[in-house]
Amino acid sequence: MKFFQEGAIALRHMEPTEQDYAQLYAWLADARIAEHYGGLNHRPTLQEVREKYAPRVLGKESAVPCIAEYDGNPVGYMQYYPVEEPEYDCRGLVDFSCYARPMAVDMLVGEPAQWGRGLGSHLLRALCRYLNEELGVDAVFIDPRVNNPRAIRCYEKAGFERLVIVPQREEMDGRKWDSLILRWQKEERK
Repeated sequence: MKFFQEGAIALRHMEPTEQDYAQLYAWLADARIAEHYGGLNHRPTLQEVREKYAPRVLGKESAVPCIAEYDGNPVGYMQYYPVEEPEYDCRGLVDFSCYARPMAVDMLVGEPAQWGRGLGSHLLRALCRYLNEELGVDAVFIDPRVNNPRAIRCYEKAGFERLVIVPQREEMDGRKWDSLILRWQKEERK
């Protein structure tokens, strides 16, 4: 069921269906996506996707998994979850205590035909508005690796601002990568 719709884009909670698990598996198995989301050395099997994401889908974990749609077709995966240090691991470089209800998000646009068209930033703005207006979230954080300039441009276009680089924060494909922490806050009306 859709929880947000704006024109041709919609967000809905991921459901415990074979169709949703298979769609997420197809995206995560694509080398162009795995390069930045999960890693190339171990792309998951369909069973591993079910095992990892089922607790989220069933509400047993704090991450809320969502499917992004464009014109009624699934185009990407998004999830949101409360930010809690040390789990979010910013090593004290970001003071989360100054926010009443911070959330973190992760996303991928899984359909390469939709890349470079502004869809990712549009989806991310929509999710941030939903989190702010419906859930009272006062800040949203996202944490791409620094070697993912396309994602960083997308996030900045969606209204995120750069905060800090956390050295060697993420391990993927046998290597430690620096992460860039970005933040979105609703603009205050003057």
